Amino acid sequence: MTGPPDNFSANPPAFFNKLEGSATPTTLTFELTDGFDNAEGWSARFSGVCIKTNATCCGFDDVEDNCLALTPTPTPMPVDQFIRWNTGDGSFGVAENWEPTQVPTDTDIVIFDREPPVTVSITSETALSRQAKIERGAVTFAGGAYELSGTSMTPGMRSLEVGTSSSSMVQCNLVSGHAMGTFHSAIGRDAIASGLMVVAGEQVSWLNLGRLSVGLEGTGGLNIDGGAGVIIIEETRIGDEAGSSGLVTVRSTGLSNRKGVSEQLSYLETGKLFVGLSGDGDLTIEDAAVRSADVVIGSETGSSGVVNVRQSESRWDMDYLLVGVHGNGTLLIEDGAIVSVDSGIGTFIDNGSHVTVTSTSENLPSELETQPLFISDNSFLTIQENALVVSTGSIVGFSGKGTVLIERSDHEVSWLLDDLDLGSVIEDESGETEIAGTGILELHGDPLVMVSGDLEINQGSTLRGTGEVEVIGDASNEGTIAPGVAGIQDIAKGTVGGGPRVLILDGNLTMNGGEILAQVDGTEEGQFDQLIVNGVADFKDSTIRIRLGDGYTPQPGVSFPVVDVTGEFNMENVTVESETLGFGFDLLLEGGELVAVTKETNRFDVQPNPRDGVVDSRDLFEWLRAIKEDEEPGDVLFDFAQFWVK
Repeated sequence: MTGPPDNFSANPPAFFNKLEGSATPTTLTFELTDGFDNAEGWSARFSGVCIKTNATCCGFDDVEDNCLALTPTPTPMPVDQFIRWNTGDGSFGVAENWEPTQVPTDTDIVIFDREPPVTVSITSETALSRQAKIERGAVTFAGGAYELSGTSMTPGMRSLEVGTSSSSMVQCNLVSGHAMGTFHSAIGRDAIASGLMVVAGEQVSWLNLGRLSVGLEGTGGLNIDGGAGVIIIEETRIGDEAGSSGLVTVRSTGLSNRKGVSEQLSYLETGKLFVGLSGDGDLTIEDAAVRSADVVIGSETGSSGVVNVRQSESRWDMDYLLVGVHGNGTLLIEDGAIVSVDSGIGTFIDNGSHVTVTSTSENLPSELETQPLFISDNSFLTIQENALVVSTGSIVGFSGKGTVLIERSDHEVSWLLDDLDLGSVIEDESGETEIAGTGILELHGDPLVMVSGDLEINQGSTLRGTGEVEVIGDASNEGTIAPGVAGIQDIAKGTVGGGPRVLILDGNLTMNGGEILAQVDGTEEGQFDQLIVNGVADFKDSTIRIRLGDGYTPQPGVSFPVVDVTGEFNMENVTVESETLGFGFDLLLEGGELVAVTKETNRFDVQPNPRDGVVDSRDLFEWLRAIKEDEEPGDVLFDFAQFWVK
């Protein structure tokens, strides 16, 4: 809306020659919106001005600030033109194949609702429409290009919808070099709907400029195969709304399972990717390439996301990765696949989620490459045979509890990283530290973990199992180091082939008040836990806790090495504690070995005065009588077998 200067007076004057706006009808009132900078507080008076709508001059009835009350000439809203496919197989560009009899244009909505499968061929010219709705049956677009221009994101008005309201499976296929272009698309639109999109074959492509929902409210599927490519510019949602279900598969069928094959890989490129936004999402990448921006697996409360990346030609690159935010997330990388997280934000495994990296072939190792790695809130990272994780600074137990489990029989690198923190602590307002999270690194078999920076085991956190941890920087322990099987619930997994129960720390270790926990089941190799430190060890003010295995009763004087240190060894003010009643231990330093020697301790068996149901002075008397002849403190075992309560 513009007008000559002599017809306007404006306040403030700065807007005088810049009044360019739009008039929007609300019932019989047009509200004037300043098109210059949407500033608030200005007012304008109009006199002798005529507003034209569709070349019809309208007169004023009233004048108000920012509003012009008038009686306009009604402008009819455009009516959607629906064109329905009315035949079997045929050409898109033949008018007789449509009802009404005309070839669709970029303003039309085309509908495919025939039950029998149909193939729509597109020849020389690009096919056009505003929207396409695949409502029944199976529709195959072969050859040529099809562009859908509609830009609405409203369900029912998206440029492409496959499976709108029918409970029967509805399918759309792109084949034979076909190229489709859309804006916003939905597969499985309504809650009862079920839709499947298949993009298959070399030179077949689909470009979606906006959002793709695979399972908007219903069930949706997308299969990309045979060297085809799909590009989603804005974002992809697999399992969009609550109650929905989405499944996407990107694979290159028939590829040889070896690195470096030259066949055309199927691919998916997308902006932000949700696998299980509010519903259930599943993504499988098999001998294919996927590139995405931010990735969230299991986003909202009640959602579930599962991603499986497998086979040696599979590679998934992304900016950053969140596995489990408020929902549950699972990521499996196997059989030679590679997943790479490029940005400095890194990878977060949260909310009870799981990431597993494994391979059945030693010639095809699987890899997870990431910047920082954070594991929190009862989540797990599992690294198995023939697998490698490479990360920068990593925190296991950033908040809540985090666990890394490494299972490997050969002595090869399983985890290569810069710095590793097990657990995290924060300072409260008074400056006191408190535990924010606890972390566990558990090694089974003989894996190798290489830390090029520092290793910190914070309060409440644990390094346990068998294998080797190489630390180039400083290693400090304020928590627990439990070599061998001590602290491992499934002891059968603690060693492979009954070998030594040894944990090797290759580097210098400072205990900082932490503890060593070891279990003894005998004196032969493989019957006791041992920590080997290849470097300098400072155990000042630390604790050695020892437990006897079930059924093992050693004679006094039996000894076994708990710690073996190759460098200088400071064991000033080291205390030893027994977790087994009736047995204690003395510590001896023999060369570089810290040796525990068993001894009997005083044990008093006290039976409370039976059958009276009360612990009173008579029970205390029984305890005093049991220990009156012993000067050394001892372990007390109360026997309540006869403690009868009336």
